[in-house]
Amino acid sequence: PCGFCGGSDCQLAMKGQKWTSTCSLSYNFRASTAGQSTDKRPSSNIPIICKLDGCREVHWKYNFPKHLEKRHAGWQDTIMPSFVNELQVSDEEQRRIGIRDDLRRPWLVVPVTDSKRTLSDISNITGPPTTKRKT
Repeated sequence: PCGFCGGSDCQLAMKGQKWTSTCSLSYNFRASTAGQSTDKRPSSNIPIICKLDGCREVHWKYNFPKHLEKRHAGWQDTIMPSFVNELQVSDEEQRRIGIRDDLRRPWLVVPVTDSKRTLSDISNITGPPTTKRKT
């Protein structure tokens, strides 16, 4: 879904150093600051270019778990910790954007599978549940 309106027909692209969108609700923003959750600006939902397997597709940060699930089977084994950190949505951000305590869950769960990754590489990764819960 579009990060501006929530619809499915809007297109997103990078031209030079700026993001452009066909969404009628789009506005200019700086990804470097918009990607940081604060009390004043709680959402860090920004466009991100996929760095897996030469994919280069652009998706909104909050949509990335679904993209990884659909397009990159086994992504947990190949994703770099730095990219996981870029996609991270912390428990604090989830609280700031209004996700109830009982619905907040780890965003991206990446198991430690080899000696190249340590728990500290992935210790702050949080996000939405992978199964539906009754509300």
